[in-house]
Amino acid sequence: MVDDQARADRNEPHGGEPGGLAGNSIPDRSVLSTSEAATALGLSEEAIRRAIAGGDLAATRQDATLRIQGGEVVRFARQQNLPLPLVPRSRIVPLPAIDDLASELPTPGASLVGRDTEVARLITLLEDPAIGLVTLTGPGGIGKTRLAVAAAEAIQGRFADGARFIDLSGVTRAADAIPAIAQVLGLRETAGQDQVSQIATFLRAKDLLLILDNVEQIIDAAPEIARMARQSPGTTLLITSRAPLRVRGEREMSVPPLPLANRGATPDELLASDAGRLFVERVTARDPSFVVDGQNAPLIAEICARLDGLPLAIELAAARAKLLPPRQLRDRLERTLTLLTRGDRDAPPRHLTMRDAVAWSYDLLAPEEQRLFRRLAIFAGGFTLDAAEHVGGDGFASGGKGERGEGRTTNNPLRPTSPPLPRRPEGAPPPVRSDSPSVLDRLEALLDQSMVVREVGSDGQTPPSGRGGLGGESRFRMLETIREFGLERLQADEEEGAARSAHASYFLALAHALRPLTTSNATRSPIDRLAVDDANLSNTLVWLDEHGPAADFVALIVACWSYWYAVGRLREGEQWLERALARREAASPPDRARLTIDAGELLMLKGESARADATFAEGLALLRAVDDPFDLAMGLISSGASLNYGGHHAEADAHFEEALSLADAIDDAVLRAAVAGGALSNLSVSARGQGDLDRAAANSEDALRRYFGQDLDLAETRTLMDLAGIANDQGDLRLVVERYQACLERTGERGDMRLIADALTGIAGAASAWGQRRAAVLIFAAAAAVRGREGIAMRLPGDVAAVDRHVGELREALGDEKFAAAWDEGAALSLPGALAVAATVASLPSSPTPVPSGAPFLFTRREQEVLRLLAMGQTDRDIAEALFIGPRTVSWHVSAILGKLGVATRREAAIRAQADGLL
Repeated sequence: MVDDQARADRNEPHGGEPGGLAGNSIPDRSVLSTSEAATALGLSEEAIRRAIAGGDLAATRQDATLRIQGGEVVRFARQQNLPLPLVPRSRIVPLPAIDDLASELPTPGASLVGRDTEVARLITLLEDPAIGLVTLTGPGGIGKTRLAVAAAEAIQGRFADGARFIDLSGVTRAADAIPAIAQVLGLRETAGQDQVSQIATFLRAKDLLLILDNVEQIIDAAPEIARMARQSPGTTLLITSRAPLRVRGEREMSVPPLPLANRGATPDELLASDAGRLFVERVTARDPSFVVDGQNAPLIAEICARLDGLPLAIELAAARAKLLPPRQLRDRLERTLTLLTRGDRDAPPRHLTMRDAVAWSYDLLAPEEQRLFRRLAIFAGGFTLDAAEHVGGDGFASGGKGERGEGRTTNNPLRPTSPPLPRRPEGAPPPVRSDSPSVLDRLEALLDQSMVVREVGSDGQTPPSGRGGLGGESRFRMLETIREFGLERLQADEEEGAARSAHASYFLALAHALRPLTTSNATRSPIDRLAVDDANLSNTLVWLDEHGPAADFVALIVACWSYWYAVGRLREGEQWLERALARREAASPPDRARLTIDAGELLMLKGESARADATFAEGLALLRAVDDPFDLAMGLISSGASLNYGGHHAEADAHFEEALSLADAIDDAVLRAAVAGGALSNLSVSARGQGDLDRAAANSEDALRRYFGQDLDLAETRTLMDLAGIANDQGDLRLVVERYQACLERTGERGDMRLIADALTGIAGAASAWGQRRAAVLIFAAAAAVRGREGIAMRLPGDVAAVDRHVGELREALGDEKFAAAWDEGAALSLPGALAVAATVASLPSSPTPVPSGAPFLFTRREQEVLRLLAMGQTDRDIAEALFIGPRTVSWHVSAILGKLGVATRREAAIRAQADGLL
């Protein structure tokens, strides 16, 4: 094994003087007197003694003399923001020459937790005879060295000459890299001979795995290292570096963070995750009495998630667990870098604290790369290249307002693959755009140095994509510990205000560009797009709330209101809306009008019909003065919906008819379809409220026809809800349940909570009618709980009466005690639990429904048309094209037809219809 000096000689990079193996850096295990430490740090000896007395600098006493390890001097310099220390060349002890190339791997200080997949993948690369150079990359603390050693230990027997480990962290100049490698291999420099060729000649006869550890600070030596690899075909080189070498023949393997347990994990789930198991093992090593239980397991899962699964960060956090129980540790992680200190004393200085680990990489960046890194730290949860260019571009002028493009809605925000940049203030220089390579090149450098990572979804793609989304545009982010370091550096810099203003203006422009589609609530894509940057939007709101301008603050809340509602965060939206209403006078006229409509929608959802109608009337008057057909139409639809819920159907119809006529004036085809379909869907609700089910069904089908081909998935789901309500009034409970269950499947757990509650209520009513009393009570209670949590009181009068009737019947059938117990159980269900119960509701199997011969009255006009084409063997798409409706609409009609005929397949339906004369 390598001796202690060779294993531990890891020191910090700095601008050393020419010549010498390791520049003039201090080896970790070198020992200095107080005088030598003072000289190295540029301080007085008295200052050094004060630091020792105050506990800031560790020292030992030997023969009445204070001695300080070199690693402690480097750590102290970093903490005090001093220049990295230098010592005379004579104190650098050269590594001993070793002729025997048997296993010379360092002994790990602790067991390797997890990494089975990574070790196996690395071994596969190292065993491939076509690959001679493998580079492990990743941020500081990710475990590159430990992974390399583990793979080498497993595979060294397959190399005749074993494995060799060379630590290059103490080499700070690229020119010294090859001499350092030669020295460890025991090769003396020969005058007039190229050292790369000398090393290659030595290695050519070897069958060896050679590990070069910590190469990032001497990355400019990459061409020489690559040439050495090419000229040594018998030797496989394994490099660890925070950046790839970027040379021919290199195979890069990025080391990922450790897999995490889900939040709320059980003890077994926590210990099944590598991150959780690492934390527990390191805590147990310090405190054998520590036990994972149901209370601390979720907290540990949160801790590991907050630390991004970074092994060094987890180990440093575990080191604090003897003093701080998991709950306190979790709560204190808001300032990660302050907490994650006090690593093992024999660790390299850069691994004593997370701040040291990140600072090592930061110091290797060029000044312009450091500047971009500081600015990108503003982004919470990630960013796109477009956003990076706006916030980090050299030409950005701070303080600009976002382009909100007041007036007629003519652009389609679904089309661009990235949001438009804000319009710059008059006279301000333009921001850097994608035609300038500077930000792109610097971002690539940060990516190479593992200071930024590229986001990849579970399917290996960059999410989200599609209309209104990113269109496949790459996203990037910083690990949280790295981001915190960047924010610290940014806050110490005068550019913070400009960077935060740029960040705010970008996301104001993004939210405004997507506002029309989020307002229509017709498609999920723009909602998903905003959800990706939810943390950035929240930070922007906080920034604008504190620093203004007030008009931009109101504009962003107006743009986000429908998004909050669509993802089931009505309470949060209400809080922001109240803050915006307090500053409504500062808003632009269009935003003031939109804000008033938003306030009316909130009152409507809370069941305050009279106040909602009055607020809508005020908002509509403001919108008419603005003259924007899209916003006016949407305001009319919202106002009409409120009138419908109050039972004023005739007045509501007038609003919907006007909105339908305004749709023709909207230039964008997608928005035009969304508005027209929304007006028709609400006309369907109004017709149902008046008992005209034929007109209700016709309006719903017309709405679906408008939506066809426009990817308006959310709008189609709402219309399916309307059709379920119509089926309920027609007494077709099987179709009711099928349609409501389909809506819940489409909506998921983070959709429109009002729709989810209504669908649950509809299914519960069917369960009650079918005698499935316990399931009915559970689902009714769960739906009521959803409405209560969200503060949603808006319901159609007829639906309220039906629910009251069902609940009364269930109470009478079960008795007060059983009913109350089941109700409490249902109210306590989580949303996934409630959805699972609702999915079990189904009609009991029965014999085919007897269908009287020649009874076409059982089917609606549209169902008769679908049945005729179905019997001809047409597919859903063929039927849709023939009837000018959507394929989804056809599938709903087919489901209804099968239910009414009491058959299971389309073929059976065709045979039955033919036999019974229904065609």
